[in-house]
Amino acid sequence: MLTKDFLSAIHSAVFAPYFHEEIRSQFHADVEKGSFTKEQQEYEQASTQLRTGLTPEKQKALSEYESTSTLIREFSASFGFTAGIYCGFKQLFTADREEDGGFYSHVVDEIAARPRMERHQENYVNVEKRHDLYARITEGESEQTADLMTIICCYWDQAVHSASLNGFYCGYRAALGITFTVTPFNHYLPAVSSKLLNMEYRLGYIKSYSEIENELERKQNQSKLA
Repeated sequence: MLTKDFLSAIHSAVFAPYFHEEIRSQFHADVEKGSFTKEQQEYEQASTQLRTGLTPEKQKALSEYESTSTLIREFSASFGFTAGIYCGFKQLFTADREEDGGFYSHVVDEIAARPRMERHQENYVNVEKRHDLYARITEGESEQTADLMTIICCYWDQAVHSASLNGFYCGYRAALGITFTVTPFNHYLPAVSSKLLNMEYRLGYIKSYSEIENELERKQNQSKLA
């Protein structure tokens, strides 16, 4: 087997269905914790209304819209993971000080914003296809239908963003894991700790102590009123 074929097989194994199932489960865990509860509820309501109010042809287009969005989410998670590995090594072995670990410059700007997103051709085709499906579904429909489709679109935008973010974080941690397998952790501890904690805070994985106290106080006040 050629080296490139061997590496391709490893790539396929890493991004197997389990990987994407785990990314989805992380998003649903965030929903259960209240992060996107409102968006989830609005999405479910909008989806139900659209499927009962659209013509069969447009219902089919809606299903295609969602399956295309799923492909975009899977690409975003995989790309995020790869970029996370790159950024993890970059922060370890260079003077890079991007507070978010490089997520926005190497993931969001790369696959979710023009012009750089256009170079990821397969995903870009799906993004454009999703736009065309949106236009096809809302053409000639009421303002209410357009509003419902906007809810669907926003939900998937959030799901895609979350997939790229969680993929990136896993990749970043993988880079640290590889490094610490080869070199003792203590060797890189001073350089890693501040960058890792700062990145986790900037990306919303951890909170400051004052934020934790404020949240605790809010919950205590709510329990008193109950």
